[in-house]
Amino acid sequence: MRASLKRLMMATMAASLFTLVNFAPTDAAVPMDVVLRWAPVMEQQNYSTSPVDRVNVFTKVNFDQDWRTNNNSMNLPFVSVVDPEVYYSLVESTTHYFVGYYLYYPRYGGDEEHENDMIGVLMALRKPGLEAKNVDMILAYSNGKWKQWKSFKNFSVNSRFMISMQSGTHEIETLGTLPKAGSLFFYPQSSLHKEQPSYRLTDLGELWQHRNDIGPGHVFSRWGYFDGYYYTNTALPWIWTHNGIQWLSNPGELMQDILHLPKTAIIYQNNEYR
Repeated sequence: MRASLKRLMMATMAASLFTLVNFAPTDAAVPMDVVLRWAPVMEQQNYSTSPVDRVNVFTKVNFDQDWRTNNNSMNLPFVSVVDPEVYYSLVESTTHYFVGYYLYYPRYGGDEEHENDMIGVLMALRKPGLEAKNVDMILAYSNGKWKQWKSFKNFSVNSRFMISMQSGTHEIETLGTLPKAGSLFFYPQSSLHKEQPSYRLTDLGELWQHRNDIGPGHVFSRWGYFDGYYYTNTALPWIWTHNGIQWLSNPGELMQDILHLPKTAIIYQNNEYR
């Protein structure tokens, strides 16, 4: 009798495990699928590959094969091919994915030209996060300015977010009805857009791992700011702060602040930036 009862209990446990493994909630999403799903199409105004005119080229910080940032502007003309790259971050709470996309430019060409520039877009996506109806917030940061878009449909094509970066200043703006003269559109690398210019996605964690590499001739001049010979005030996303709330470490609280939502506790399941 006891042996039969034991066999019955084991069979019940096995059936329960089978159910847990094979019948996971249908609203679960693979986080990287969310990152790839929302990677924007980039319209870079006045994009030029000319070695002497690359102010609007976005790439990775170590495009010149070293981790110094005070020589990136100087090295830009001497690197034959500068591949377009976009950094991404992914933070997960119990209710949302917070996905950031960041463009690094070795040069800033605004009124006060300087080395190094970085801009970004943050999306708050209600889980499972793969459809337009899941987009709760789209927030941009560039040149110290914050911009929020309240309508997703007005600037999307085939449900993919599209943004435009101004020439020189790289300020983020919504895509107009017509492309700007000299603009080039970049799609995230995939088999769907083989004939289109594309960019590679790189985990921002690669930069985050160097966050304490500080000093002259290093990645950063001080905590969260790129090093440079002539300009050292270009901040990284972990410094970007709105009303005292940090972009990377507290994106859920930032969403509550931007959208004027009730302040409730955010439970993070995956947040390497805290």
